[in-house]
Amino acid sequence: ALQCIKNTERTITQMSISALQDFREFCRDKRVLLVGNNLTALVRKQQNLIDSYDIVVRFGKGIMPGFEEYIGSKTDVWMTGEFRRDMHRLVPEGTVCLYNPSFLRKMDPPEWPHVEMFTRKESLAINDEFCKESERLSAGAYTSLFFKRKVGTYKSLTYINFDFFQQTTKFTDAKHKVESYASSWHLPLLKPKDIPEDPLNNAAHSHEAEKRVFESVLDDKVHFL
Repeated sequence: ALQCIKNTERTITQMSISALQDFREFCRDKRVLLVGNNLTALVRKQQNLIDSYDIVVRFGKGIMPGFEEYIGSKTDVWMTGEFRRDMHRLVPEGTVCLYNPSFLRKMDPPEWPHVEMFTRKESLAINDEFCKESERLSAGAYTSLFFKRKVGTYKSLTYINFDFFQQTTKFTDAKHKVESYASSWHLPLLKPKDIPEDPLNNAAHSHEAEKRVFESVLDDKVHFL
């Protein structure tokens, strides 16, 4: 019964977080784990390791059920931008939601409770800081900068299943009847018109830009697994 009360209190507390200061307190002195979506995420069974952290952060489509023994079952924080916001339907009840508005197109913010990481103006400035023309940073990159620049209260910040988009796989997109490419385990589908001529050298996100972001957040509290 006591455990049920604790779980209820935790859910109510997390659901009420919609301001940066509240989120900073939520993360204070906690071991935070950011779970990436790279292609090797389903190679190792990492549930026990991932679920052992105080706060587990996931991104976009990285909350799809059925892979718990590999990527864990715990989700305390879910981050999304414009392109994956519809995945909110799969977010576990009580999860804190982080949202980053796109600088590419203006949309109304989600109706569900969330903490806005950066403004559209800030997002554009950050993208210009790290990227060349036509490149854009990933959700993981923006979240890393958010934790580093705006949160900072965590005991440690650890990354797992991140490879800076170095790996890409080719697969058959049955829906569009074309060969497509992906750099994450959940194989996001590209529309035929969006598939570049040389996908292996034109990933959705620049490896070099991503690497510059992660190098910028390194300190004695940051770890990569």
